Amino acid sequence: MIKNKEDQSKSEITSKASSVLKKAFIVTPIGSGDSATRRAADGLINSVLRPLLNDMGFELVVAHEISLTGSITRQVLEYILESELVIANLSELNPNVMYELAVRHCTGKAVVTIAEEGTRLPFDIADQRTIFYKNDMRGVFELRPLLVEAIEESISRGEQDNPITRVSNHRALMESLGQGDAKAILIDRLDNIEGLLRGLTAATNSPSESSIALVVSGDEESMDGFINTLASFGRKVHVRKTLASKGGVLESTINVTGAQKVDVQLLSDIAGKNGVTIRKLATSVAHLN
Repeated sequence: MIKNKEDQSKSEITSKASSVLKKAFIVTPIGSGDSATRRAADGLINSVLRPLLNDMGFELVVAHEISLTGSITRQVLEYILESELVIANLSELNPNVMYELAVRHCTGKAVVTIAEEGTRLPFDIADQRTIFYKNDMRGVFELRPLLVEAIEESISRGEQDNPITRVSNHRALMESLGQGDAKAILIDRLDNIEGLLRGLTAATNSPSESSIALVVSGDEESMDGFINTLASFGRKVHVRKTLASKGGVLESTINVTGAQKVDVQLLSDIAGKNGVTIRKLATSVAHLN
């Protein structure tokens, strides 16, 4: 009898502790059995996501670990809609993951997206902040601090910035305004854009600019995409040397010059989205004449 009471007491404590924890739902490609997809998903969840989220006060829920009876699809959607946090793994660009991410975007709640390096994100979400990671032992240690920062930022932000919330907010604003107000807003935005362009031009023509020298590798298409994306951000890109290696993989030495400060994190994100690997990187300040 005493033992039963002790067991009951422990059960009540566990139950209360679980109810206090915030819910974090993982959207990820799952695969079947002992497939490479399943091994990659379980490895990421058990080595990084579960211990990290537990430390941050979240109870982790994964679709293929749900044991309750009933419709799995309905339960998954309920977690996506109601959880305080959703982490979406976009590796392999799985259609179910993309659908579930869109559902989460509709809620305007906290979501963090991650993907294995080399994943080329679709145009619609390519401008969203995504953490790219390497699927190896070192990648475990590199991913953790980036995830902590992204989760804290997303949770504290309130309503998220994503393609759906942007369209919704813009539409609500335009419907609430008269024609005259809409024109005033448009003129104001054009003035802001003009001011930003002037600032960029002035900074680009300044006598001192920061510069990054890096060695990158990838196929020809990926390399072109990487260089063109850098250029679209107003960076000066100069390819000093290109060497061909096995399997059509190129290795290039590139100089990237920014306005006043070269954003290394942005550079890394652009490389990941274009399937380019940064092998060496060094920053310097070039005094231009």
